[in-house]
Amino acid sequence: MKFGLNKRKIYEDLKVRAFFAVVCLFVLSFIIRTDQAVSSNSFPLAGDREPARKIFVIATAYSSDVGQTDSTPCIPADGYDLCEHYEKYGEGNTIAANFLPLGAQIKLPGEYGGKVFVVHDRMNSRYGNGRIDIWMPTREEAVAFGVKYLELELYGGSRWRIAYNN
Repeated sequence: MKFGLNKRKIYEDLKVRAFFAVVCLFVLSFIIRTDQAVSSNSFPLAGDREPARKIFVIATAYSSDVGQTDSTPCIPADGYDLCEHYEKYGEGNTIAANFLPLGAQIKLPGEYGGKVFVVHDRMNSRYGNGRIDIWMPTREEAVAFGVKYLELELYGGSRWRIAYNN
C-alpha cells in the first residue's frame, strides 16, 4: 500500500472547494445588495425618474361613502386599505382609473406638484377611459374638488410597491 499524494483526489477536492467559494461569494453579494437596498428605503418611485407618458385627463374626486363605492368603502379594487393608509400617513394617495393598470404610479403636477398617487381602484364602467377619480377623506372635500382637466404624468409601477410622500 502506498501513502503518497493522490493528485486526482486533490484536484477533485480543490474543484469542490472552488465551486463552494464561488457560490458563497454570490450569495453574500446578493445579501449585501439586498440589505443596502432595503436599508436605504429607496424603491424606484415616480420621483426618481422621468414620466413614461404625459396625458390630459378629466379628474373628479370621491370619498369612502357607501353611496359612492360598494359595501366595503375602504377597500378598493386591489384590496389595499386606503382608510388605514390615511390614518397612518395623514394623506390619501389613491386614484381610481379604468385605463391604467392597478399599481401604476402617477403625478398630477398642475394640482399636486410632486405628490405621487397610486392606482388602487376602478371606476364605474360608464365613465370609460381618460377620466380619473381621486380619493378624498371626506365627501365635502370630494365635492369641493369638483371636475378639473389636469395633466397626468404616468410612471408605471407595480402592485403593492406603494409610494409614500414623505
